[in-house]
Amino acid sequence: MENISSNKLVDDTLKNYEFIHQEFWDKTKNLYNVQNYQLFLSHIKKVPPYRILDLGCGPGRDLKYFAGQGHNVIGVDGCSIFCQMARNFSGQVVLHQNFLDLNLPKECFDGVYANASIFHIPRRDFVSVIKKLNLSLKREGIFFLNNPTGCDEEKYLKEKYVNYMGIDLYKSYVEQAGFELVAHNYNFGGNPIVEKFWLACLFKKINKIKTDDD
Repeated sequence: MENISSNKLVDDTLKNYEFIHQEFWDKTKNLYNVQNYQLFLSHIKKVPPYRILDLGCGPGRDLKYFAGQGHNVIGVDGCSIFCQMARNFSGQVVLHQNFLDLNLPKECFDGVYANASIFHIPRRDFVSVIKKLNLSLKREGIFFLNNPTGCDEEKYLKEKYVNYMGIDLYKSYVEQAGFELVAHNYNFGGNPIVEKFWLACLFKKINKIKTDDD
């Protein structure tokens, strides 16, 4: 992976999602993971409704769930077709942004929910992207991620770049971005894209930090 630029890794992944967008939606639209939703929401120590960022919202399944619970939710995705699908399906605001070039409001969100998305962030860029999420969160904001886990490997899988990390690597990288690990568990995820166990992690913002752009 070191000989391939980060932009190409991400562009190839987004192009593949554009190509399979309907197949992806047909397979995932009913996979509501209520256990993960409840874990995420239960750790936000604010008065609801919460302001939530759905990072890598895809066609909008989780956006619609959180909005249906009365929360103020915004989606962001790098795939333009997914963004339009998510707007139509959820009725919520969806930002079309590449993860490598996020431009988010500062100290805006009570929580960031990232399901099956950040394992597409190139490992070399991982900390810098998570730092931007730190700045978008309010004090003690919650960052939830759920991704397939593996042997700490990077590779192409079905024409998409994937960054498989175990709990120790996630903890190391995300803590560098000003968070602390609150809880984690393993699950089957329900997502048919990859046949692996999934790792759900819950982090809390403990420090406000600067990014390279500040």
